[in-house]
Amino acid sequence: METPSVKPSCWQVVYTYSQYEKKVQKEFQRKGIESFLPLQKKIRQWSDRKRKVEVPLFPNYIFVRVAIKNLWKVLKVNGIVKFISSEGRPVTVSNATVDSIRKLINHDVEVTNELFTEGDIVRVIRGPLSETEGVLVEKKGKSRLAIQISIMKQSVLVDIAPCDLEKVGRLEQAV
Repeated sequence: METPSVKPSCWQVVYTYSQYEKKVQKEFQRKGIESFLPLQKKIRQWSDRKRKVEVPLFPNYIFVRVAIKNLWKVLKVNGIVKFISSEGRPVTVSNATVDSIRKLINHDVEVTNELFTEGDIVRVIRGPLSETEGVLVEKKGKSRLAIQISIMKQSVLVDIAPCDLEKVGRLEQAV
């Protein structure tokens, strides 16, 4: 039997086959692999009904936290394609980033913000996403804060009250 090791401090991200996220998450739980699959509730429309379902916030991605020597155990799980990596090593995500995502999916914040302009880099100064930074974008006439998870090249959009934001800077325009 393996002796318990020090708990890894950072998370890694795995890429799954399409629509395998929940199956992989269940298998991780069964095998005792620490993982996090952020889910969001969405209303889906079928021809005869509407239903609220939980779907992955980041389709095809799951966060895992394992010691480097145990990465192979993750890759053995059916439905895993690969680790998200850079220069041959799994990219790590901080606990703070994962905690921010947990806060995001556990709280429903929704207020239109007209005080900032598209491209402003902003920081949340109070509320469940406090200290989280993102880029303000426009969508359907509402200002939204996009919290960017750059290693996955995806963003999460959240409506935020103007009084809960401060401007940090501006995105540099491409020349």
